[in-house]
Amino acid sequence: MKSDIISNKNIEYVIETNNLTKKFGKNFKSSYAVKGVNMHIKKGAIYGLIGKNGAGKTTIMRMICGLARPTEGEIQIFGENAGENMTYRRLGTLIENPGVFPGMSAYDNMKCKAICLGISGYKEKINEILKLVGLESVGKKHAKKFSLGMKQRLGIGLALLGSPDVLILDEPINGLDPQGILEIRELLIKLNREKNITILISSHILEELSKLVTHYGIVKDGELIEEISSEKLREKCLERIEVKTDNPDKASTVIEKMGISNYKVVDKNTIHIYEKLNELKEINKILIKNDIDVDSISLNSEGLEDYFIDITGR
Repeated sequence: MKSDIISNKNIEYVIETNNLTKKFGKNFKSSYAVKGVNMHIKKGAIYGLIGKNGAGKTTIMRMICGLARPTEGEIQIFGENAGENMTYRRLGTLIENPGVFPGMSAYDNMKCKAICLGISGYKEKINEILKLVGLESVGKKHAKKFSLGMKQRLGIGLALLGSPDVLILDEPINGLDPQGILEIRELLIKLNREKNITILISSHILEELSKLVTHYGIVKDGELIEEISSEKLREKCLERIEVKTDNPDKASTVIEKMGISNYKVVDKNTIHIYEKLNELKEINKILIKNDIDVDSISLNSEGLEDYFIDITGR
């Protein structure tokens, strides 16, 4: 697995997994739902876990939350081994569908959980959260009459009751209309920036995640095949001129003489140029004139979906 996140050993990770594995069945009939996952979530991050349906995202989240036991591996939350009550109380979770009582109002649903958590003086806390998630004006309306977006916001509100440091959300925008998706996105950004809550969110709606997350974990067939920051991913997906040559060092000297400074030698045969994109033919002519063997030169760009398909082979 590649990772540009874990190079700095001094970074403190609020969630870290080591060889996290979940196997179902016994002996030769067993199969891996999750295999050897090493995940690193930094404090203050919005970490997007992406992968197609059935890739293992939900199982990973369930193990982190304590809802499923790993077959192998370790989970550390704030530096403590998962399994201690004080560790899980720092997590707010919404896995799969919101667990709400349909015949009760948003306030009464929140009240029930507050009592279960032993929160004293919960009235003020509940009203504060209902306002935060945009449900302060629904009154006594029963949850069964809520839209899907309202139910998701109530689910997030319930997850926030214990004042968590980390919010774990499994497909919170799945099935929502564009307005509902926008509302959830704005809410999560607000929670992250104003409340300093670290967020782990899974989704297969890649372009929507790109508007929200700071880091990605890409899951394929139960394995975490890459961790990458959004900044690094943007670099990889920028529109650029791609030059293929067997002598990138010599080509770089010529490129700099053209007045081009925003370029990068990607590997022993490839250079990416991020400026003068409309001068591709002229750049090619000058390289050839300076005895540079140009195997190919093209204008390329790559979206998040293209990158995902390329790395997963799907």
